Amino acid sequence: MIEQFNEMPKSNDLNLNISAFQSHRMHLGTFTENFLNVLKNQSSENFDSIINVCRHCAQTYSNIVQENELNLLLQRLFNKLDDKQNGYLLRQNLMKILQAFYNALNDNDKQYVNQPNQWPVVKQTILNNENKLNETSSESETVQQEKRSGSPVTNEQQIASSISTDVTEKINDGQEQINDEQNKFNIELKHPSVYEAEFRFTNEQKPIYNLEHFDTIDHEKSIRFDEQLIDKIQFSALLMSFFGLKKNEMVISALIDYFRSNYKETNEEKNAKTILVQQRLIDTEQRAQSDLLFEKMNTTCTEAIKLEPLANILKQYKDGTVIEQIEQVFFISLSFTKVLQTYQDQTQLSSTQFYELVVNIYQTLNETMGGGENFDELLKYIDAQQPQLNTSDRTRIHTSHEWLKRIRNIPFRTLGYLYKEVMDIIQKDSETFSNQPTKHLSIYIALVENDRNQLRYVATTNDQTDLLLGKTLQRGTGISFQILDGGKWTYINQTKNHSRIKFFNPDAKNQSGSFVLIPLKRFQRTYSNGLLGIDTIRDKKEKAFVQHEVQFYEGIASALSDTFTFVDFDKNMMKILHRFTYWIKQRCSNISIVDYYTYEPTSMNTPTERLLKHVFTYSNGNLTTFSTPKLVNSREQVFIYNLEHAAVTCQSIITSFLGQTHMIQAMRGRDNYCFALIDANIGEQEDLPNEQKQDLVSMYRCIYMAVDELEQELIDDTTKRFLTYEKQSDEMRLNYLFDRIWYMDTCNKIKQLSSEKIQEFINNKSKWNDQIKQILSLISRLVKQKELNPTDYANVLFPAMIEFDPTTKEQGQNDFWNRAEQLIKTIDQSIWQQPSSDVIKIFYDWLNLAYELEKFSKTQ
Repeated sequence: MIEQFNEMPKSNDLNLNISAFQSHRMHLGTFTENFLNVLKNQSSENFDSIINVCRHCAQTYSNIVQENELNLLLQRLFNKLDDKQNGYLLRQNLMKILQAFYNALNDNDKQYVNQPNQWPVVKQTILNNENKLNETSSESETVQQEKRSGSPVTNEQQIASSISTDVTEKINDGQEQINDEQNKFNIELKHPSVYEAEFRFTNEQKPIYNLEHFDTIDHEKSIRFDEQLIDKIQFSALLMSFFGLKKNEMVISALIDYFRSNYKETNEEKNAKTILVQQRLIDTEQRAQSDLLFEKMNTTCTEAIKLEPLANILKQYKDGTVIEQIEQVFFISLSFTKVLQTYQDQTQLSSTQFYELVVNIYQTLNETMGGGENFDELLKYIDAQQPQLNTSDRTRIHTSHEWLKRIRNIPFRTLGYLYKEVMDIIQKDSETFSNQPTKHLSIYIALVENDRNQLRYVATTNDQTDLLLGKTLQRGTGISFQILDGGKWTYINQTKNHSRIKFFNPDAKNQSGSFVLIPLKRFQRTYSNGLLGIDTIRDKKEKAFVQHEVQFYEGIASALSDTFTFVDFDKNMMKILHRFTYWIKQRCSNISIVDYYTYEPTSMNTPTERLLKHVFTYSNGNLTTFSTPKLVNSREQVFIYNLEHAAVTCQSIITSFLGQTHMIQAMRGRDNYCFALIDANIGEQEDLPNEQKQDLVSMYRCIYMAVDELEQELIDDTTKRFLTYEKQSDEMRLNYLFDRIWYMDTCNKIKQLSSEKIQEFINNKSKWNDQIKQILSLISRLVKQKELNPTDYANVLFPAMIEFDPTTKEQGQNDFWNRAEQLIKTIDQSIWQQPSSDVIKIFYDWLNLAYELEKFSKTQ
């Protein structure tokens, strides 16, 4: 801990001698002697600081021991509640009990816990209500989703939906009864000694406890978040988050007793839960079987198979007796693709689309035939209809698939290694399987710049380094942009016959070879990241490539494109976080440091095995981004153990370390694994002031929404453009995505204001101070170009605010925006103490965010 203290930013130059305390155990005499030796090297004025450091270290050690004991206790509780020992509880039942317990606490005792329906216990979501901006902008959206309306629902999803529906109905049906029960009793806190020894929590600690003996086995695998089920480790993490910083022993003991008495699962729920757990294993096995068959069918190695031959095979299944049902599945699954343009090419299927199709057929046949359909039998039939390959083709295809897996398995942060591996594999393929094994290949990778008017060569073989590496190609030159925009590869077998090719080496115009140019584009996307080029101009070999070589290059380009999806996500995530730190400085002055950690797979094929990496730190208005993110080792740093536990369980938490409070947000993506942590350090405070905490939680929520939009754009090729500035510049749209989401979230809050809340706000107009009046006056003039009477707010002003686009250029508004800027800079925090302060804050947020968006639009 002293080592970690020395690494922390401090207001003085105090550093303690680590070597004096490196022994794992010290008797009192040894500790005193070493402590005095440390003091010898320090000035007298540092004495108080040294004592303070040691006090923080001792308290942190005590907290860690306490949390470990509590973790073991909660795991014992889980085992007691999980009477069928299938490893899961129902999350909704758990949350229902937690909320009932919280409601039954008196107001004074609630200070010891966090609200179960609020951050950090649960992820906060943005209001789903669509506003006018959504409706008017729908035509500008490009909808191209891999998960479409006609996609099959897996057995797991059906069972999970059934559980969710049953639980929801029971909660709704019994809500009135539950509320009545809650009104009838309060939780009376008792001393832990009144509870069974095995299920009570005390602050008493064992005299000897070695941190190096902590069991860290739960940190070896990342756990997916599940809406229906919660496992033992996540259960413990969730309750730890509920207990907060104070860990009151009476509250904890009371909650454990309350769970033991009140957590119930009906027989139907228990059976459905067991079936769901079993079905998960079946679905995982079916996906693995489907992927193996897809790989066997993918003889071109292009990461796609043709649809028509598969359809013809399936129509003959069971001697054609089920053709009607199969055609029905094709109609459901594939007719939507024409409407939604799900496939860029409706003649091909990706591995995911193939899996969805066969699952849909299996489920349809199982339902129409009254059960008894066998998934394995369906796959075996498809497999048996595949054409036989000779030994050499089988060897080539298997080797090519293994090479593609190697490329896909390389983490996205090691692009230099990825480029080298791609070029080595292309060379090996040529040497091993080419019809001209002695040909010399020149290989290069070019990525499109942000303005999409330039291609920059980022990797080349050695023979092209001086000629191409780092150079750019302008739009309108050569054929590269034609391939980039069209999304289709080209093979020119005689370059001398193609006048549009751009030769960086003028002498090459007089030579002739073969040239393959392939866009780096994911299967379901229209957008290309760049180009992969291979030529034989140097040794003047024409017609040098055969079909299987070009197809393999197409597979390599697809694998590269998948990796660049992660690169793009990381780059755009940094843009979101830059705006997040900007707003932290503006709104949350009590946050001293923000750290961002990614939780990245060790290899792309094993999403559960991940490493924590420190990407940037923000302190005192300065952002330090590490060019190579720092790998964090949880077994060497105690605090990082807490960070990694939050990442593994995907559970946000408020925790303390060395006297400083950390509000840690665990971020998860659509795969429900945690991919990052945001750590907001608020120093020695236990919590933020209420208005700052509201802003922080709102910003965390908006980051989640921004992540969702990024995933839709990068994976599904769905782009949302709501405001005028977003339709004019993709770069600007992504730079200020966070601000737009927060602005629209605020518009949704306005839409959600009840008539009673609005009337209460208007009734308090006599108590409005000058700044509140200025806020409302400016908003009126911006959205309606005139001052409005408060009686017109509900029917005129608020609807106009929801529809208002601050990035649309309006004449004569500069003066109002300038006045808004001055008002925002001089706002008095006392307005948050006014009546209806929650409504006032919504209007202030709206004006502040609208001003920022208007300012951005001017820079275009």
